[in-house]
Order: sequence, then C-alpha cells, then structure tokens
Amino acid sequence: MPSIEDILRRIGPALTTELIAELVKDGVSADAARQRIARADDFTIKRLAGLRFPYNARFLYLDDQFGDKTYWQAMERVFRDHGKSYWGAVAGLKARGGIVPRQFFDGVCGSPAARSRQLSPQRIFDRLSVIHLLEEFHDDATNETYVKFRPHEYRTDPIAEIRARMVAENVVLHGMKEWFRRTGFGSFDKVRVRGGGDAPVVSSVTWDLSAPSYARPLVTPSSNGLKPGFIVCDVNLRDVLSEDAVAAFVRKHDLASAPANVAPIMPFLVADGFSSKAWGLARSRGILATTTSHLFGEDVAKALRDLLSLLTDTGATASVNPDHVERVLNSLTRIEGAANNLRGALFEIIVGSLAKDV
Repeated sequence: MPSIEDILRRIGPALTTELIAELVKDGVSADAARQRIARADDFTIKRLAGLRFPYNARFLYLDDQFGDKTYWQAMERVFRDHGKSYWGAVAGLKARGGIVPRQFFDGVCGSPAARSRQLSPQRIFDRLSVIHLLEEFHDDATNETYVKFRPHEYRTDPIAEIRARMVAENVVLHGMKEWFRRTGFGSFDKVRVRGGGDAPVVSSVTWDLSAPSYARPLVTPSSNGLKPGFIVCDVNLRDVLSEDAVAAFVRKHDLASAPANVAPIMPFLVADGFSSKAWGLARSRGILATTTSHLFGEDVAKALRDLLSLLTDTGATASVNPDHVERVLNSLTRIEGAANNLRGALFEIIVGSLAKDV
C-alpha cells in the first residue's frame, strides 16, 4: 500500500481531503486514512501554515516540492476548486501582468471589503503574503507602492508597462465616463473613476468606474420613489483577455450582486480583445464585454496601442518620428475627456525626446 509520501510524489502537492480520496481508492477506510495523514512524518511531509480550506482541509507537500512550478500549479488548482477568494485575486493579478499599484489591488482582487463570511482584499493579501505568493514593495523611481507575485515562476510586467497601461486605460475610462454622463445612463455628477478621489465602490466591491443609474431596467420602486441601480466597468488593455480573466470578473459581479438588498448592477468589461472562450463566457453570463475598437473605432484602438508603445520606449519613437506622435495624440483626443489624461503622457514623451537629443 502506498505511503503518504508516495502519493504526494505521484499526484503532487494536495489537500488532505484529496489524499484521503486517494487512500480510499486503495481500500483504506476514510477514518483510517485521516489517522494515517495525521500521523504523517512532519519532517518529510509539510503542512502549509496560514491557510485552511473547507472541512478544515490542509495543503500538504513534500519538503523538496516547495516553491517549484508544480507546487504553485497545485496551489492554484486548490484555490480554483476550494478557495475562490484566493483564486479570484490570483486570476485578477495575472490578468494585469502580475503586478499592480497597491491602491488598485482591491479592484483587481474583486472581493468585498466589508461583508460577513467573506474575506476582504486586505485579508486575502495578508494570507497570500504569508505563504510567499504575493508581496508589497515600494518603487523609488515612481514613488509608488505595488503588489506583485513573489515566486519567479510567475511573470511580472515591467513597471514602465504598468504605468503606460494605466495612462491608456484612464483615457478609455474617462471616455466611458463622458459617454455615461452625456447619454444619461449614469447620474451626471456621480460617475466615479479609479484614482480620481472617492473610489468607485458598489456593494463593497471596488471597480475601475461606477455610477448610479436611473435607466428603467435598473431602477426599483421604493417608499421614497425610484431606487437607482448601478453601472460598473473594468478596463484591462493588457493583450487579449483569457477565460480565467473573464471568470474572475464574473465572480466579482456575482459577489457584488449577491446581497438581497443590492439594486441591479449592470457590468461592463472593456479590453483590447478577448479569446473565443472568454468572449463566450462573458456573453453566457450577461457581461457587457466589448473592445476598444468596438467602442471608439479601429483608428482609436490602434492609437491606444501606439500610446502604450510610445510610453514604454519614451522618447525613442518621438525622436525618430514626431509626426507619428502627433497622429497618435490627435486620434486619442477624439475620445471625450481624453485631453486632460494625455497631458502627462505628452509631457513624458517630450522630455524623453529631449533627453535623446542631448
């Protein structure tokens, strides 16, 4: 009969409940399997501290398995099946390039900040930090604090790419803000955008944009008149969004809509593109998923991609082809509300260009 160590060698790191199931397959009773696992040698077989799963299950692994690719893959599998709060944070951060400014982690995490029997983003960060999956660090060059994956097995985008993407996404967010305001879809003076004062929070969940809406399908009668619903929007311009990225957004919306007293919430998800499975999932779950080319036209979508390139290679392109910079900025200013968000980007490009010439 195989030992606990033999099973972990064969299937990789696993929950105690999964190990019990493996032992039962070999003819061991469930009670006997639990006792064998409880008596397992702590020197060889390690129990992950800091996280517990349903039915008080623990994550077990061999000492020489800790921290390798298989270890983290097993961890993600366990999160997906038995720890959705952790999985949502991991999937959200992976979709953003493995690193995000600390101030926006709550939105990337997707969990409610204050709700009984739900882990808050801060609690999730604390627990994932304890197991060495996430870490917080301060970047002196940008004077910004970031959250990133700690293991080398996870890719993290350069900070220059993150900052450039934030600029491009802010252009889109402010374009969406103006559209919601002008159409009356969102209350004119109550559209909130990330990084602009009050955080866009609906039902204790943080978004990139939020607004109350008096659109007829979203309102509900109350003793004081009509109670507005909400529109919420996340924007992610990092490549083509995967099925996991959309699944994390679906879960985020489900959590926000779960309380019985919450008004209807209409979710928008904007990206440069979606995989076919991601697109299908969004449509099947009622997510209003759209691309920048659908919203603003292909010329503007291309200009947003060009802006990312300009900002990640600041000055080089501007020095070689200033006409290209002018075309990009002219295209982007077609978006209502874009001008103010592009001033800082334009300043960086100009300074970078001058530095190249010195």
